[in-house]
Amino acid sequence: MMNKKSLILSFVIASLFFSAGFASALDYGGVYFNLRSGGEKAIQMTTDFFGPLFSALLGGYNGDMMLFEKFLLFILVISIVYFSLSRVPGFSEAKSEAVFARWTVAIVIGILGVRFMDYVWLNTILMQYELLAIVLTSIIPFVIYFFFLEGMDEHVLRVIGWILFIMIYFGLWATIDVPTRAEVYLWTMIASVACLIFDNTIHRYYLMQRIKASGAEDRATYTAEIRKRIDEIRDLIKNHYYANDADGEKEIQRLQKLLATINKQL
Repeated sequence: MMNKKSLILSFVIASLFFSAGFASALDYGGVYFNLRSGGEKAIQMTTDFFGPLFSALLGGYNGDMMLFEKFLLFILVISIVYFSLSRVPGFSEAKSEAVFARWTVAIVIGILGVRFMDYVWLNTILMQYELLAIVLTSIIPFVIYFFFLEGMDEHVLRVIGWILFIMIYFGLWATIDVPTRAEVYLWTMIASVACLIFDNTIHRYYLMQRIKASGAEDRATYTAEIRKRIDEIRDLIKNHYYANDADGEKEIQRLQKLLATINKQL
């Protein structure tokens, strides 16, 4: 109930600020409504209203410098503290007193922790999150390409795919002038070379995970289920119960190909 009231109150306050900003940007002659100016005024009014409050609570460097970063860190701290307190006896109860105590302790710790944090420490913490974002966004293309190739049962196609990937990243690494970016390309290329060398081992592990995900206990059970499925499709085609005979034949070919891969690599 309290969460719904808080959301409604926040929405009403935000609506008032944006409405005031938009109204001030309206041409009283009715010629046009400057949407960009209205948005800028609404944002400026919000900053002017909340800026001094958060500056007094969280502190700033040379005025409001790094205030937004401190505010985000404050949210992060109180979220973690609140979650931790929800597992502590006495604080974890659902009673309103316990909830109030959790929020009070979390907010106080967040304010004390962030307000008295010096510039060097704040920069050190922000650098870690910057590195985390770089690592995560750098590895995503590699992960997507990895699972794309592992979805192929043909060893030759996977090898060709890894070679092309390595060549592209080698070209990026050889032509880039920024050392940090060059390191990202270099390590991605090294990981790709490792995947190329150990392709059969990796694919065998990938197939085993597929077998486990299917619920089968071992390879024999999994292959027996595939053969059973092939026989079922053939019976459906024979009795003209399959929606499209051509689709049924394609499914049989896919399953037979999967059987051959499992028998060859496992």
